[in-house]
Amino acid sequence: MPSDFADAGRRFEAALRIPELPITSIRNRSRAKRARHHWHLVIACALALLVMVGSGAVLAAKLSGIRIWLSGNNATVAFHSLATIVNPTAEDLRRVIADATFTVVLPVGLPTGVHLNRLIFSPADHPNVITLQYGNGKGASGWGFVLVDSSTVERGAIPPLAKIATVKQWSVGGETVIMANSNQFASQATIEAAMLRATPPESFAQTLPTLYRITLLNDYSDSFRLADIPNTIAPVDGRSVLIDREHLALIPGLAQERKPLFFVRMETIDNIPTVPTGKGYVDLGNASHHADKVLAVSVDGVRAIAAVLATNTCGSAPKFTCEILFNERSGHAYRIWALPLRSPASPVKYAVDPTTLQANQEK
Repeated sequence: MPSDFADAGRRFEAALRIPELPITSIRNRSRAKRARHHWHLVIACALALLVMVGSGAVLAAKLSGIRIWLSGNNATVAFHSLATIVNPTAEDLRRVIADATFTVVLPVGLPTGVHLNRLIFSPADHPNVITLQYGNGKGASGWGFVLVDSSTVERGAIPPLAKIATVKQWSVGGETVIMANSNQFASQATIEAAMLRATPPESFAQTLPTLYRITLLNDYSDSFRLADIPNTIAPVDGRSVLIDREHLALIPGLAQERKPLFFVRMETIDNIPTVPTGKGYVDLGNASHHADKVLAVSVDGVRAIAAVLATNTCGSAPKFTCEILFNERSGHAYRIWALPLRSPASPVKYAVDPTTLQANQEK
Protein backbone atom coordinates (compact mmCIF):
# COMPACT_ATOMS: atom_id res chain seq x y z
CA MET A 1 0.00 0.00 0.00
CA PRO A 2 1.44 3.44 -0.88
CA SER A 3 2.68 5.38 2.13
CA ASP A 4 0.66 8.43 1.15
CA PHE A 5 -2.56 6.48 0.73
CA ALA A 6 -4.38 8.31 3.60
CA ASP A 7 -3.37 11.72 2.29
CA ALA A 8 -4.44 10.78 -1.21
CA GLY A 9 -7.80 9.63 0.12
CA ARG A 10 -8.37 12.93 1.88
CA ARG A 11 -7.43 14.87 -1.28
CA PHE A 12 -9.84 12.73 -3.30
CA GLU A 13 -12.63 13.32 -0.76
CA ALA A 14 -12.03 17.07 -0.82
CA ALA A 15 -12.18 17.07 -4.61
CA LEU A 16 -15.57 15.36 -4.73
CA ARG A 17 -18.32 17.65 -5.98
CA ILE A 18 -21.54 16.84 -4.14
CA PRO A 19 -24.58 18.45 -5.75
CA GLU A 20 -26.46 20.84 -3.51
CA LEU A 21 -29.60 19.35 -2.01
CA PRO A 22 -32.58 20.95 -3.80
CA ILE A 23 -34.20 21.85 -0.50
CA THR A 24 -36.35 24.61 -2.03
CA SER A 25 -37.76 22.22 -4.61
CA ILE A 26 -38.39 19.58 -1.96
CA ARG A 27 -40.19 22.10 0.25
CA ASN A 28 -42.30 23.32 -2.67
CA ARG A 29 -43.36 19.78 -3.60
CA SER A 30 -44.11 19.01 0.04
CA ARG A 31 -46.14 22.23 0.34
CA ALA A 32 -48.07 21.41 -2.84
CA LYS A 33 -48.86 17.92 -1.53
CA ARG A 34 -50.06 19.39 1.78
CA ALA A 35 -52.19 21.89 -0.13
CA ARG A 36 -53.90 19.11 -2.11
CA HIS A 37 -54.49 17.17 1.11
CA HIS A 38 -55.74 20.35 2.77
CA TRP A 39 -58.32 20.93 0.07
CA HIS A 40 -59.58 17.37 0.29
CA LEU A 41 -60.07 18.05 4.01
CA VAL A 42 -61.91 21.29 3.28
CA ILE A 43 -64.19 19.54 0.80
CA ALA A 44 -64.77 16.67 3.25
CA CYS A 45 -65.58 19.21 5.94
CA ALA A 46 -68.03 21.01 3.68
CA LEU A 47 -69.63 17.72 2.67
CA ALA A 48 -70.06 16.79 6.31
CA LEU A 49 -71.54 20.15 7.26
CA LEU A 50 -73.61 20.96 4.19
CA VAL A 51 -76.11 18.15 4.59
CA MET A 52 -79.58 19.65 4.79
CA VAL A 53 -82.05 16.93 5.71
CA GLY A 54 -84.32 16.41 8.68
CA SER A 55 -86.32 13.34 9.56
CA GLY A 56 -88.64 12.58 6.65
CA ALA A 57 -87.98 15.91 4.92
CA VAL A 58 -87.06 16.33 1.28
CA LEU A 59 -85.01 19.42 0.45
CA ALA A 60 -82.98 20.58 -2.52
CA ALA A 61 -80.81 23.63 -2.03
CA LYS A 62 -79.94 25.17 -5.38
CA LEU A 63 -76.99 27.40 -4.69
CA SER A 64 -74.79 29.19 -7.20
CA GLY A 65 -71.67 28.12 -5.33
CA ILE A 66 -72.83 24.76 -3.97
CA ARG A 67 -75.78 22.64 -5.09
CA ILE A 68 -77.16 20.03 -2.75
CA TRP A 69 -79.88 17.43 -3.26
CA LEU A 70 -81.25 15.63 -0.20
CA SER A 71 -83.83 13.08 0.78
CA GLY A 72 -84.02 11.44 4.16
CA ASN A 73 -80.48 10.45 5.02
CA ASN A 74 -79.35 10.50 1.38
CA ALA A 75 -77.52 13.40 -0.22
CA THR A 76 -75.35 14.33 -3.16
CA VAL A 77 -73.38 17.56 -3.40
CA ALA A 78 -72.06 19.44 -6.43
CA PHE A 79 -69.55 22.18 -5.71
CA HIS A 80 -68.89 25.12 -7.99
CA SER A 81 -67.10 27.46 -5.61
CA LEU A 82 -66.47 28.09 -1.94
CA ALA A 83 -64.20 30.10 0.32
CA THR A 84 -62.81 29.31 3.74
CA ILE A 85 -61.31 31.41 6.52
CA VAL A 86 -59.55 29.75 9.44
CA ASN A 87 -59.49 31.53 12.81
CA PRO A 88 -61.86 34.28 11.59
CA THR A 89 -61.71 37.76 13.08
CA ALA A 90 -64.61 40.03 13.96
CA GLU A 91 -63.99 41.90 10.70
CA ASP A 92 -64.10 38.64 8.70
CA LEU A 93 -67.39 37.69 10.30
CA ARG A 94 -68.84 41.18 9.83
CA ARG A 95 -67.90 41.23 6.14
CA VAL A 96 -69.34 37.76 5.36
CA ILE A 97 -72.59 38.67 7.12
CA ALA A 98 -72.84 42.01 5.32
CA ASP A 99 -72.30 40.34 1.93
CA ALA A 100 -74.82 37.55 2.55
CA THR A 101 -78.04 37.38 0.53
CA PHE A 102 -80.09 36.89 3.71
CA THR A 103 -80.36 38.37 7.20
CA VAL A 104 -77.96 36.30 9.28
CA VAL A 105 -78.66 35.23 12.84
CA LEU A 106 -75.56 33.48 14.14
CA PRO A 107 -75.67 30.42 16.44
CA VAL A 108 -76.10 31.43 20.08
CA GLY A 109 -76.70 29.51 23.27
CA LEU A 110 -73.53 27.44 22.80
CA PRO A 111 -71.58 26.24 25.85
CA THR A 112 -68.98 28.55 27.37
CA GLY A 113 -65.47 27.87 26.12
CA VAL A 114 -66.19 26.98 22.49
CA HIS A 115 -64.35 28.91 19.78
CA LEU A 116 -65.25 29.65 16.19
CA ASN A 117 -62.52 27.81 14.27
CA ARG A 118 -63.58 28.14 10.66
CA LEU A 119 -65.93 29.87 8.23
CA ILE A 120 -66.88 28.24 4.92
CA PHE A 121 -69.13 30.28 2.67
CA SER A 122 -70.38 30.20 -0.88
CA PRO A 123 -70.43 31.98 -3.25
CA ALA A 124 -67.43 33.96 -2.01
CA ASP A 125 -68.79 37.37 -3.05
CA HIS A 126 -72.46 37.11 -1.97
CA PRO A 127 -72.91 33.95 0.10
CA ASN A 128 -76.28 32.30 0.44
CA VAL A 129 -74.78 29.54 2.55
CA ILE A 130 -72.48 30.08 5.54
CA THR A 131 -70.95 27.20 7.46
CA LEU A 132 -69.50 27.73 10.94
CA GLN A 133 -67.29 25.23 12.75
CA TYR A 134 -66.77 25.55 16.48
CA GLY A 135 -64.29 23.68 18.68
CA ASN A 136 -63.95 23.20 22.40
CA GLY A 137 -60.16 23.52 22.65
CA LYS A 138 -59.67 19.74 22.70
CA GLY A 139 -58.79 19.38 19.04
CA ALA A 140 -62.27 18.50 17.80
CA SER A 141 -64.54 20.76 15.81
CA GLY A 142 -67.56 19.43 17.61
CA TRP A 143 -70.10 22.08 16.67
CA GLY A 144 -71.11 22.54 13.06
CA PHE A 145 -73.85 24.81 11.73
CA VAL A 146 -74.95 25.68 8.21
CA LEU A 147 -76.92 28.88 7.72
CA VAL A 148 -78.81 29.02 4.42
CA ASP A 149 -80.89 31.60 2.61
CA SER A 150 -84.31 29.95 2.88
CA SER A 151 -85.32 31.26 -0.55
CA THR A 152 -82.81 28.84 -2.10
CA VAL A 153 -84.37 25.79 -0.41
CA GLU A 154 -86.95 23.84 -2.43
CA ARG A 155 -89.13 20.93 -1.37
CA GLY A 156 -89.92 18.16 -3.81
CA ALA A 157 -88.87 14.84 -5.29
CA ILE A 158 -85.21 14.30 -6.07
CA PRO A 159 -83.24 11.44 -7.65
CA PRO A 160 -81.65 8.63 -5.58
CA LEU A 161 -78.57 9.86 -3.75
CA ALA A 162 -75.66 8.71 -1.61
CA LYS A 163 -76.15 8.18 2.10
CA ILE A 164 -75.04 10.90 4.53
CA ALA A 165 -75.86 11.37 8.22
CA THR A 166 -79.02 12.96 9.56
CA VAL A 167 -78.98 16.52 10.87
CA LYS A 168 -81.33 18.85 12.74
CA GLN A 169 -82.88 21.90 11.08
CA TRP A 170 -85.09 24.85 11.91
CA SER A 171 -85.92 28.32 10.61
CA VAL A 172 -85.12 31.76 12.01
CA GLY A 173 -86.85 34.36 9.89
CA GLY A 174 -85.61 33.92 6.33
CA GLU A 175 -82.72 31.71 7.43
CA THR A 176 -82.65 27.92 7.49
CA VAL A 177 -80.36 26.59 10.23
CA ILE A 178 -78.81 23.14 9.99
CA MET A 179 -77.05 21.53 12.95
CA ALA A 180 -74.60 19.04 11.52
CA ASN A 181 -73.03 17.07 14.36
CA SER A 182 -75.24 14.31 15.77
CA ASN A 183 -73.21 14.30 19.01
CA GLN A 184 -74.62 17.74 19.79
CA PHE A 185 -78.26 17.11 18.88
CA ALA A 186 -79.26 17.09 22.55
CA SER A 187 -78.52 20.84 22.64
CA GLN A 188 -80.63 21.59 19.57
CA ALA A 189 -83.71 22.84 21.44
CA THR A 190 -81.67 25.19 23.64
CA ILE A 191 -79.77 26.67 20.69
CA GLU A 192 -82.89 26.99 18.55
CA ALA A 193 -84.75 28.84 21.31
CA ALA A 194 -81.78 31.18 21.86
CA MET A 195 -81.51 31.97 18.15
CA LEU A 196 -85.25 32.67 17.89
CA ARG A 197 -84.94 35.19 20.74
CA ALA A 198 -81.83 36.94 19.38
CA THR A 199 -81.74 39.77 16.87
CA PRO A 200 -78.97 39.70 14.23
CA PRO A 201 -76.89 42.36 16.08
CA GLU A 202 -77.36 40.50 19.37
CA SER A 203 -76.22 37.21 17.82
CA PHE A 204 -73.13 38.94 16.42
CA ALA A 205 -72.30 40.45 19.81
CA GLN A 206 -72.72 37.06 21.51
CA THR A 207 -70.44 35.44 18.92
CA LEU A 208 -67.52 37.82 19.54
CA PRO A 209 -66.38 36.00 22.73
CA THR A 210 -66.03 32.79 20.68
CA LEU A 211 -63.37 34.39 18.46
CA TYR A 212 -59.71 33.88 19.30
CA ARG A 213 -57.83 36.97 20.43
CA ILE A 214 -54.70 35.59 18.82
CA THR A 215 -53.89 34.74 15.20
CA LEU A 216 -53.54 31.06 14.32
CA LEU A 217 -51.52 30.22 11.22
CA ASN A 218 -53.13 26.96 10.09
CA ASP A 219 -56.18 24.76 10.50
CA TYR A 220 -54.56 21.68 11.99
CA SER A 221 -56.41 20.30 14.99
CA ASP A 222 -53.28 20.60 17.17
CA SER A 223 -53.31 24.37 16.66
CA PHE A 224 -56.86 24.61 17.98
CA ARG A 225 -56.13 22.09 20.75
CA LEU A 226 -53.15 24.14 21.96
CA ALA A 227 -54.67 27.58 21.43
CA ASP A 228 -56.60 27.99 24.68
CA ILE A 229 -53.56 28.70 26.89
CA PRO A 230 -51.94 31.31 24.62
CA ASN A 231 -55.36 32.84 23.95
CA THR A 232 -55.68 33.29 27.72
CA ILE A 233 -52.19 34.63 28.47
CA ALA A 234 -51.79 36.85 25.40
CA PRO A 235 -51.54 40.56 26.31
CA VAL A 236 -54.50 42.79 25.58
CA ASP A 237 -52.25 45.25 23.76
CA GLY A 238 -50.30 44.70 20.58
CA ARG A 239 -50.76 41.87 18.10
CA SER A 240 -50.33 38.23 19.14
CA VAL A 241 -49.62 35.26 16.87
CA LEU A 242 -49.40 31.57 17.76
CA ILE A 243 -46.70 29.96 15.63
CA ASP A 244 -47.13 26.21 15.23
CA ARG A 245 -44.21 23.83 14.73
CA GLU A 246 -44.59 23.70 10.95
CA HIS A 247 -44.21 27.47 10.63
CA LEU A 248 -41.64 27.53 13.44
CA ALA A 249 -39.38 25.32 11.32
CA LEU A 250 -39.25 28.15 8.75
CA ILE A 251 -38.05 30.76 11.24
CA PRO A 252 -34.26 30.07 11.21
CA GLY A 253 -34.11 30.22 7.41
CA LEU A 254 -36.28 33.32 7.19
CA ALA A 255 -34.19 35.05 9.85
CA GLN A 256 -31.00 34.28 7.95
CA GLU A 257 -32.49 35.62 4.73
CA ARG A 258 -34.03 38.66 6.47
CA LYS A 259 -37.55 37.76 5.35
CA PRO A 260 -40.93 38.07 7.12
CA LEU A 261 -43.33 35.22 7.83
CA PHE A 262 -46.56 35.12 5.82
CA PHE A 263 -49.58 32.88 6.19
CA VAL A 264 -52.81 32.14 4.32
CA ARG A 265 -55.81 34.02 5.73
CA MET A 266 -58.41 33.01 3.17
CA GLU A 267 -58.61 30.41 0.43
CA THR A 268 -61.04 30.37 -2.46
CA ILE A 269 -61.69 27.50 -4.83
CA ASP A 270 -63.66 28.11 -8.04
CA ASN A 271 -64.77 26.30 -11.18
CA ILE A 272 -64.94 22.94 -9.43
CA PRO A 273 -66.17 20.25 -11.86
CA THR A 274 -69.64 19.22 -10.76
CA VAL A 275 -69.17 15.58 -11.80
CA PRO A 276 -67.32 13.47 -9.17
CA THR A 277 -64.25 11.56 -10.28
CA GLY A 278 -64.22 7.78 -10.50
CA LYS A 279 -63.06 7.55 -6.90
CA GLY A 280 -65.98 9.58 -5.66
CA TYR A 281 -64.08 12.83 -5.09
CA VAL A 282 -64.68 16.20 -6.68
CA ASP A 283 -62.03 16.96 -9.29
CA LEU A 284 -59.89 19.51 -7.47
CA GLY A 285 -57.09 19.08 -9.99
CA ASN A 286 -59.14 20.98 -12.57
CA ALA A 287 -60.45 23.64 -10.19
CA SER A 288 -59.11 27.16 -9.71
CA HIS A 289 -57.47 27.83 -6.36
CA HIS A 290 -56.53 31.20 -4.88
CA ALA A 291 -54.86 31.84 -1.53
CA ASP A 292 -54.72 35.27 0.12
CA LYS A 293 -51.48 35.57 2.07
CA VAL A 294 -50.96 38.22 4.73
CA LEU A 295 -48.11 39.19 7.04
CA ALA A 296 -47.88 37.15 10.22
CA VAL A 297 -44.54 38.35 11.66
CA SER A 298 -42.29 41.19 10.48
CA VAL A 299 -38.63 40.70 9.53
CA ASP A 300 -37.37 41.94 12.91
CA GLY A 301 -40.03 39.89 14.67
CA VAL A 302 -38.78 36.77 12.87
CA ARG A 303 -35.25 37.56 14.01
CA ALA A 304 -36.49 38.01 17.58
CA ILE A 305 -38.15 34.59 17.51
CA ALA A 306 -34.95 33.11 16.07
CA ALA A 307 -33.06 34.59 19.02
CA VAL A 308 -35.38 32.75 21.43
CA LEU A 309 -35.01 29.51 19.47
CA ALA A 310 -31.23 29.93 19.70
CA THR A 311 -31.51 29.48 23.48
CA ASN A 312 -32.63 25.86 22.80
CA THR A 313 -35.71 26.39 24.92
CA CYS A 314 -37.64 24.60 22.18
CA GLY A 315 -35.05 21.97 21.36
CA SER A 316 -33.56 21.90 17.88
CA ALA A 317 -34.95 22.27 14.38
CA PRO A 318 -36.90 20.92 12.66
CA LYS A 319 -38.62 18.96 15.44
CA PHE A 320 -39.13 21.72 17.94
CA THR A 321 -40.68 20.72 21.25
CA CYS A 322 -42.81 23.82 21.66
CA GLU A 323 -44.94 26.37 19.91
CA ILE A 324 -44.33 30.11 20.14
CA LEU A 325 -46.68 32.88 21.19
CA PHE A 326 -45.36 36.11 19.70
CA ASN A 327 -46.56 39.57 20.74
CA GLU A 328 -45.48 42.72 18.91
CA ARG A 329 -46.02 46.33 20.00
CA SER A 330 -44.63 49.30 18.13
CA GLY A 331 -41.62 50.76 19.91
CA HIS A 332 -41.51 48.11 22.64
CA ALA A 333 -39.62 44.91 23.33
CA TYR A 334 -41.03 41.78 21.72
CA ARG A 335 -42.81 39.49 24.17
CA ILE A 336 -42.37 35.83 23.34
CA TRP A 337 -43.60 32.71 25.15
CA ALA A 338 -42.23 29.22 24.51
CA LEU A 339 -45.19 26.89 25.00
CA PRO A 340 -44.05 23.31 25.67
CA LEU A 341 -46.12 20.70 23.84
CA ARG A 342 -46.04 18.29 26.75
CA SER A 343 -47.78 18.91 30.05
CA PRO A 344 -47.24 19.83 32.81
CA ALA A 345 -44.41 22.12 31.63
CA SER A 346 -45.26 25.81 31.95
CA PRO A 347 -44.80 28.56 29.34
CA VAL A 348 -41.40 30.28 29.39
CA LYS A 349 -41.52 34.03 28.77
CA TYR A 350 -38.83 36.05 27.01
CA ALA A 351 -38.35 39.74 26.28
CA VAL A 352 -36.33 40.49 23.14
CA ASP A 353 -34.79 43.92 22.65
CA PRO A 354 -35.91 45.23 19.22
CA THR A 355 -32.51 46.85 18.61
CA THR A 356 -29.99 44.30 19.87
CA LEU A 357 -32.28 41.26 19.51
CA GLN A 358 -30.99 40.03 22.87
CA ALA A 359 -33.38 37.45 24.34
CA ASN A 360 -33.79 37.62 28.11
CA GLN A 361 -35.88 35.16 30.08
CA GLU A 362 -38.43 36.73 32.40
CA LYS A 363 -40.25 35.48 35.46
